[in-house]
Amino acid sequence: MSGGPPIALRRHDGPEHRFEIATRAPAAPLAGLVRAYVGYTEHAAHAVRRLQVPFAGLPLIISFGPAIDVAPTGAPERRRRVTSFLAGLHDHAVVTAYEGPQAGLQADLTPLGAAVLFSGLAAEAANRVVDLADLLGAGAGRLEERLALSPDWAARFEILDAVLTARLACARRPAPEVRHAVGRILSSRGGVPIARLAAEAGWSRKHLAARMRAEVGLSPKTLARIARFEHAVTRIGEATSLADLAAACGYADQAHLGHEFRALAGTTPGAYAAALGTGGLGVAA
Repeated sequence: MSGGPPIALRRHDGPEHRFEIATRAPAAPLAGLVRAYVGYTEHAAHAVRRLQVPFAGLPLIISFGPAIDVAPTGAPERRRRVTSFLAGLHDHAVVTAYEGPQAGLQADLTPLGAAVLFSGLAAEAANRVVDLADLLGAGAGRLEERLALSPDWAARFEILDAVLTARLACARRPAPEVRHAVGRILSSRGGVPIARLAAEAGWSRKHLAARMRAEVGLSPKTLARIARFEHAVTRIGEATSLADLAAACGYADQAHLGHEFRALAGTTPGAYAAALGTGGLGVAA
């Protein structure tokens, strides 16, 4: 198949662990709604457990491999076995676990993208996962099969482009005030005061919070907290010190940064950085 943005590939072929990761931007009509596509095949000879920390997006997973286990950190009794799903915005980390082969596509939706492409369900998915069958009905199985049988990543990404773009024809967009608030939160990496957002919308803080929860699943304050945390996570490997990282990402001090890592990731910044550096792919749990 032809066309589409360029695809970046990353491969590793070791005796205990091998994988191929393909990344690509979405088609132009999905700009601002989908952050990126990631295709993956992976095989691990031993059990793999990864820490998945909150970020300001909603991963849509279309799997054509075995199911994985997903559980909140510190609560293994709440483990779910899932294959294809939409994970809503989370204000806590989860641990994924699998052994053997894995294969699938992941589309990282923006909060507004999820609200547009899956109206109503984006809010319902907050702090949980929604099975793909509940999003697409009978079409879920057909999509999984089409992707599994496609010859390469380019073909799979084009299928996903077509499926998601088609949903725009009957999409309902959130209120302009909500779109503005979400955009300001994300562009400022959580740095804009909530009172200012409410004033810009012409709403009370309470009304803005209610409308945000109804559309994207989280309040402005919580979304801002996650956006700030995501910024810290992306910079943790390059920071010269945790104090510098805290200052660069809008935290009051290093203690504030540490508190947020423990609350949102279930670990310390130092332990997170160490797991990222030695995990090989993702963050080892």
